[in-house]
Amino acid sequence: MFYHVTTMGRSGNDIIWTDSWKAEMSMRKNKRVCVAAILLLGVFAVGMVVKACAERQLPEFPIYVSDEGEPVYDRCDVTGYSPTVAQCDSDPLITATNKRVRIGIVAISRDLEGDFPMNSSMSFWIDGKKYMVSVEDRMNKRHQKRVDIFFWKRSDAIKFGVKRNILIWRVE
Repeated sequence: MFYHVTTMGRSGNDIIWTDSWKAEMSMRKNKRVCVAAILLLGVFAVGMVVKACAERQLPEFPIYVSDEGEPVYDRCDVTGYSPTVAQCDSDPLITATNKRVRIGIVAISRDLEGDFPMNSSMSFWIDGKKYMVSVEDRMNKRHQKRVDIFFWKRSDAIKFGVKRNILIWRVE
């Protein structure tokens, strides 16, 4: 038989010996399991909502509509780049629009320039995060269906990695 000491009252001086240690531990364990299950379900529900929004790509802002009345969007790969001569031309701090590089700009492949001209805005979702960026740079001719997000540090661009088949759309 197990004995468990519990204190009763505000002073903590009243000591009662109980043999219900197993029952009390079982009840505490059940409470912890219930709390953990509720937290897990809450996290799961929030994750499902975020995933659903990211998959459906629901924009919360006006989408650019072409002359034919259709929204302008496409699917492409999204990567990161940094201002190095190896990744850019001889002046990596100046974009194709003759502006200085900054966070919030992207370089796009030349095949996307018809729908996403220079100085236009675009948006996309990656891993539940919404990006609103400005098209101000152009990629090398060898790339197709690709958007490069600007990062100051090369390590951040590498950490961002390659995100495949991302839905992008033009914003007014």
